[in-house]
Amino acid sequence: MFSDFVRFASPEARKQLPENLNTLLSGGIQVKHNPVRDVFKKNGFFIKIDHRKFHTFTREFNTAQALHKAGFPVVEHLACGRYGRDNFLITRELENSVTAEEFLNSGADKKDFIQSFTDLLHKWQDSKFFHADPHFGNLLYVPGKNLPVLVDVHDIRQRLFRCDRRSDIIHFIFNLRGKTSHSTLLELWKKFKVSDPEKHFDRLLKQEIIRLKAEWKKRYSQLFSAYPKFSTRCGNWLVASQYRECFTGFPEEMVSDAKTYFAASFFLTLFQIPHRRCIAVNCENNSVRFEAELTGTPSETETVNLQHQLKLCGFELEYSSFRMRHDVAALNNISPIANALSSKFEG
Repeated sequence: MFSDFVRFASPEARKQLPENLNTLLSGGIQVKHNPVRDVFKKNGFFIKIDHRKFHTFTREFNTAQALHKAGFPVVEHLACGRYGRDNFLITRELENSVTAEEFLNSGADKKDFIQSFTDLLHKWQDSKFFHADPHFGNLLYVPGKNLPVLVDVHDIRQRLFRCDRRSDIIHFIFNLRGKTSHSTLLELWKKFKVSDPEKHFDRLLKQEIIRLKAEWKKRYSQLFSAYPKFSTRCGNWLVASQYRECFTGFPEEMVSDAKTYFAASFFLTLFQIPHRRCIAVNCENNSVRFEAELTGTPSETETVNLQHQLKLCGFELEYSSFRMRHDVAALNNISPIANALSSKFEG
């Protein structure tokens, strides 16, 4: 039986769940694993198990209820409570959804998403909520319904001051960089009355560079130790996590320092610079697998902007290094990044 330390969203939610959590976990597919948390999926439910002694899902559960009451689209939170020494949270799977991050990187037409996302931000601006971690991994999207839905709401709080919510919106839009054109990002900021958007962009970008440099050794170590969020081992190959099911479909190439190419691609991904990704590395024989060559010529404006972002990080790239990745300018040749990376960030 579920323990006494359990909350259900409603009597209907209680009826939809089995008598005990073990039944729900039995035969479930593990979709996430790290030292503090496991996530399982079964029969249209996601079950989060947190192993930290003093962590509970109560605040996240309460936040989800408050968001729903305020009219925000949020994944359905069904129950939370204790599971032995651990804590659990059960949510309902949102059918036919992907993360907004995945959708924006898929090459699909983004026009409808941008409009629905803008509408969500306008509603957010007039609300009492503040998001401490506004990025597109925390937003699901159902393309057929043009519906953005909040997920992983543990970083959402309630605030009294409007300036908090303005900060959310500015950072959420900033995280569109590399996923849509630079001009689209700036136009969105203008809609929310951000003065001097270019100057604002550079300021936030410099903050991002400082943060990334401070975290780089830790992230580098996680990448090559197969931390599940970033990479996974498949035989002799270390593969970027999102490519683990398809990496063998890309040709193998021999390079002089395979590990550095994989690290350079990872750095660019963290920095949200579109590029031809190095998706797997075999350090035993110094080989890598790349995505297909990028094609198409980006506009001069978008190319210059991408050059500017890389220059702020200390990388000088020639105009000819850039092509199109779906509908955005992207770096086709990451060799200069790979060659310079160790001296800039590890030396």
